Amino acid sequence: MKKIQFLDTSLRDGFQSVFGARALTDDFIPAVQAGVHAGIENMEAGGGARFQALFMYCGESAFDMDSLRLASASIQVYTPHGEVRTLPEGCSALDFAFNIHEQLGLHATRVRINGKIRQLKARLMDGDQIDVETAERPTVLPKWLEWAVTPRARNSIRRYLRSKVKPPRNVGKS
Repeated sequence: MKKIQFLDTSLRDGFQSVFGARALTDDFIPAVQAGVHAGIENMEAGGGARFQALFMYCGESAFDMDSLRLASASIQVYTPHGEVRTLPEGCSALDFAFNIHEQLGLHATRVRINGKIRQLKARLMDGDQIDVETAERPTVLPKWLEWAVTPRARNSIRRYLRSKVKPPRNVGKS
C-alpha cells in the first residue's frame, strides 16, 4: 500500500470547526485508500479535540491506529545552498529536481548526492544534499515514469511526453 502524509491540525488557530463528523477508523480507511489511489499525498483534518473524540465517541484509542499507516515517513533533503526540501520517503533524485522547478526536472541529466555523481533514479535518504546537473535541452525519457514517485514529477513527465507526440496528419482530406 502506498503511504501518504496525514496532518492533524486540531486547534491550529485556537478555534474548533463550525461543523464536525465522527467516523470509526474502519470507515475512514476506504476514504484514505481512495485518496491514495487518486494520487493525493497529503490530507488534513481540522477541528476539535481529536484524541478525546476518538476515545469517547468511537471507543478507539488515538495511539492504536496501526492499520491506517498514515504516519507516512518523509525525508528532508538539502539544496546546494542549504535550503531544506521535504519529500516523501522513497523518492528519487528526479522527484527532487521536479520539486525545485518543472524546468529543472525536464532538463536534468544527473545529480550529485553528497558530492557523488549519481543517476536520476537514485533514491534519496534523509539529510542528503542534492545538486542537479542539467542539459541545454530537455532530456525526458519514458522510463522516467518508473523512477518518479511524486505525482508532481510524474504529471510533468507525462505532460511533456504527450506534447512530443505529434497528432496524425489528415491525409486525403480537402
